[in-house]
Amino acid sequence: MNSIGSGTIRYEGNLMKNKIKNRSIHSCKKATELIERREDFPLSTIEKLKLKMHLLMCNKCHSYAEESALINKMLKDIPPAQITENVSLTHPMSSEKKTRLKEMLRDQKKNIK
Repeated sequence: MNSIGSGTIRYEGNLMKNKIKNRSIHSCKKATELIERREDFPLSTIEKLKLKMHLLMCNKCHSYAEESALINKMLKDIPPAQITENVSLTHPMSSEKKTRLKEMLRDQKKNIK
């Protein structure tokens, strides 16, 4: 009788978890979109709650969110001068535009230092 009772509890627990999961975010794709969007734009309260619920239940999206936050932090820590040092102008541009762009980048570097 105990094994049947514990099986029923396990079944009901899984059923409840599935109901909650279905009401939170329907897909990992939607969760990753929210993860990326929250870096640049505020999420609504409902979006935050749905994302939090999904991250509690989905290990893959949870890991993705941690990795995304780390990458964004690393990108924010790079000084703009380092980003522009390695830029090569391979896009077809007039020599005048190239010169102006290089001058702008040089001026930007001077202002940062």
